[in-house]
Amino acid sequence: MKPVHFYSCLSKALVAGLILTGALSTKVLAEEADPKWKEPYDTPVTITTVRGTGAVAFHFDPGDSISDNLWTRSFQNVLNVTVKTDWVSSDYDIKLNLAMATGKLPDVFVVNTEQLKRLENAGMLADLTDVYETWGSDRLKSILSAEEAVLETATVDDRLYAIPQLSSGYHPELLWLRSDWMEELKKENPKTVDELEEILLGMKELSGNYSFAVGEDLDSLYHLAVAWDAYPGFWQRQEDGTLVYGSVTDQMKEALCDWQRWYQEGIFRKDFANLNNDAVSKDISDGKAGAMTFRSAWGWVYGLDEVKSQGVEACFWPCEIPTVTGKKAVYPRNFKNNGYIVVNRNCKNPEAVIKIIDYYVYILNDAYQDGTMSYDEIVQYTQNNMQHATAPFTVTNSTSDYERYEMIQQALETGDESVLKTGGAAEVYHGIKRWNEQKDLSCVGYAVQFDGTKSGVGIADQIIKEDRVVLSGLWGEQPQELIEYGDTLDDILREGFIRIIMGESDISYFDTLVQEWYEAGGEIVTEAVNRMSTR
Repeated sequence: MKPVHFYSCLSKALVAGLILTGALSTKVLAEEADPKWKEPYDTPVTITTVRGTGAVAFHFDPGDSISDNLWTRSFQNVLNVTVKTDWVSSDYDIKLNLAMATGKLPDVFVVNTEQLKRLENAGMLADLTDVYETWGSDRLKSILSAEEAVLETATVDDRLYAIPQLSSGYHPELLWLRSDWMEELKKENPKTVDELEEILLGMKELSGNYSFAVGEDLDSLYHLAVAWDAYPGFWQRQEDGTLVYGSVTDQMKEALCDWQRWYQEGIFRKDFANLNNDAVSKDISDGKAGAMTFRSAWGWVYGLDEVKSQGVEACFWPCEIPTVTGKKAVYPRNFKNNGYIVVNRNCKNPEAVIKIIDYYVYILNDAYQDGTMSYDEIVQYTQNNMQHATAPFTVTNSTSDYERYEMIQQALETGDESVLKTGGAAEVYHGIKRWNEQKDLSCVGYAVQFDGTKSGVGIADQIIKEDRVVLSGLWGEQPQELIEYGDTLDDILREGFIRIIMGESDISYFDTLVQEWYEAGGEIVTEAVNRMSTR
C-alpha cells in the first residue's frame, strides 16, 4: 500500500522559493524601497492582546516588562501603535476558551486549530483578506506563500481569517552514521537496506555493544520506516483516495519483520524498551552506538557531548535513508503550525496588527541586510529569546534555514562574505570555518547542519527540490475522535511493536494487533479522519 504523493501544495511553492533563494531577500527589498506598512499613524493607536507564558523562556532587561520592552517601544516609535496586554496566563487555552464563551476578547490573540474553527463558525473573527493584501509586506507574503498548504488552513471560501505563525520549517528525518567507524569499515553511505544492515553489523563489532540507537518511544525506527515504504504515525492517502494510518499497513509489517531479525543480531540494545531519550543520548556519547535517525539539528542535540567524549573524528554525519529497492526515499511531512494570529471582528484598526507583524518579520529577516541595523542592534531583539516576547505577532520564516544555507554555500565556495545577508548566516559561516580549521568542538552543530551538500540542511534541500515529500492526508484540523483516542491507540501499537521486535511475539501477531487497534477505537478514528479529509 504505497502513498499517493500530494506534493503540489508544499513543494511547488517551497521549491520555487528555494530555487530563487539567493535573490529572494534582495528582490523583496527592491520591491519595497518605500513600503507602505512602515508609515506611522498620525494619531496613536492602541491594540489589546492576551498571551500565555509560552514554551520558550525569555528574559527582559532590568525594568522592562511584557507591556514595556524593546519590541513594544519599537512598535510605538516606528508605527505609533501601543500594544496593551490584558492578561498573561500559564493556563492560556482554558482562560481563552472562557473569554470566547463570554465574548470578552481582545483585538488580537493566538488560537489553535480547533479554536480557530469555533471562532470562524461563530462569526467572531475579522476578515483579514483585504487588510493583508493592502498592508502585508512583500516579505511577509513571501514567507506565507512558501507555506501555501499551511496558509490555506486559515481560509474559508477563499477569505483569510487568520495569519498562521508557521514553524521552524520542514526538516526530514535523516540517517546519521559515525564517520570514523564508516571509514574503518571502508563503507560508503548505504543505498539499500541490505547495505545498511551490513554496516550496522560491522558497527556492532567495533562498538562491542550494539549499533543502532533507539529508545522506548521507537522514534528512531519510526523515522527509518520509510526505507520499507512505511509511514508510522502518518495518515497516508491510498490510490482510491481514502486515508489509512501508516502504522497498520503491510509495509509496516515488513519493517517489523526485519527489525525483529536485527534485534536478534544484536543491532539494537537488548533493553532498548527501557531507555528514555537521556539514556539514548548517553549511549551515543559513550560510544555504544554509531547510527540513528534525526533531523538536521543532530549536532546541537547530540553532537557536542559525542565529540567531546569520542573525539572529532567520531562525529556523526547524515545521509539519506536507504530503501529496500535502492530507489530514493520519499519522506513524510505532518502538519505543523505554531498557532494562528486572529483579529476580533470588533477591532477598530485590524491593519495595525498586520503592520506589527510586518515589522517583526522585517527585523528578523531584512533590517540587517538593508543596513538599517547593525548586527549588534539586531541581536538586542533576539538575545535571551526576546523574539518570543512578542508572541501574539510572531510569524516564523520557515525557509530561513534554506535561505541561510544558500548564502553560506556561496560564501564557502567563493570566500566572499558579502553574500552573507543576515546575521544568522554570518554566525553559521564563521562557526563552520572554526570547525574546519580549528576543530572547535562548540561549532560541530554548525558544520553538520550547514556545511555543504553532505550536511543535514544540504541533504534536506535536495530532497525538497527533487519533490520527494508527501503531505499527510490529515492537514490542519483534527477530528475530536482522534484527539480523544489518538494517544491511547498509539500506545497499543507501540507496545505491540516492541513485543514483535524483541521476539516475544511472532510477526503474525501484527495482524492481531491491527485488529485490536481497530476495535479499541482505530476504526472510529479512521472513519472520522476520512470524513474530515473530504470536507
